[in-house]
Amino acid sequence: MRIKEIFLLFFLLLLSNLFSYDFQSLYKQVKSISDEVFYIHSFDGTKLAYRIAEPKETKYVLIFIHGISLYGRYYYPFLKELSDYGIKVYFLDLRGHGNSEGRRGDSPEEKTFVKDLLLFYNFVKEENKDIPVYLAGHSMGAGLILKLVYHENLKPQGLILISGGLPVEKIHQNNDLLRIKPISKLFSFIAYIFPHFRIIGWDLPEEIDDSLIVNNYSYMFFRSAFPSNIKEIWEKLDLPILSIVGNKDEFYPSEEVLKVYEVYKRTKRKFILLKDSNHIDVIIKSPLYIKEWILGG
Repeated sequence: MRIKEIFLLFFLLLLSNLFSYDFQSLYKQVKSISDEVFYIHSFDGTKLAYRIAEPKETKYVLIFIHGISLYGRYYYPFLKELSDYGIKVYFLDLRGHGNSEGRRGDSPEEKTFVKDLLLFYNFVKEENKDIPVYLAGHSMGAGLILKLVYHENLKPQGLILISGGLPVEKIHQNNDLLRIKPISKLFSFIAYIFPHFRIIGWDLPEEIDDSLIVNNYSYMFFRSAFPSNIKEIWEKLDLPILSIVGNKDEFYPSEEVLKVYEVYKRTKRKFILLKDSNHIDVIIKSPLYIKEWILGG
């Protein structure tokens, strides 16, 4: 299958009533927190925002990439506890997300996110010389870090994939958490002609008052954020991997997750299917497993 056909297939899957999150419970837990935001300029001058959870003594470094719509602030209160164990966590807001600059829900071109992440990865390594660096991501972020390390031939200490980055054959298509706007489906055919037109959109619950959440995306964004050769990456990548997925994930059926775990198991890979966890609350439950995996090294 040609690369364009793979992208189109993935794009059409996203246009089902599938691509949606239960933002409300997560929003209630983070809306009142205060955090300090830092900035770095990317290769084209775009300001990228990041947060840091810093321990008294840094033994390990973790770069964390958020899922679609969200940004670093939504993960900070849960992953900051890792700093109690000497793990320094960097939370990057991708361009066009959160406090970062850039057109909301879009990417200038297909390689932009990888170039942004490569710059940030090198910045973090320079700031933490001789300290092991791990890469982690939730949902979309998990796929993006796979794309980064594969295409740039990076050798971090390990990868942590939370509810994402899996080469499953099937995904759930009956998700009712949010619904794709009808106009998004109506105009999906123009994606190839106008790749920067924000073709995918959904409504957020009225209770959520956060102007930094993104709920409109272009076709070019998906080309930039998601790897098109996910199976090839899993076959060829020689890095330690920790994969965590909830057994009630709204997108990944448990049976499909278990198939992936069986096919792609290697000595340096650990797979966890969390009981009674979905696509969102797995964020809250993951720090314990991340800590154990990193410290058990």
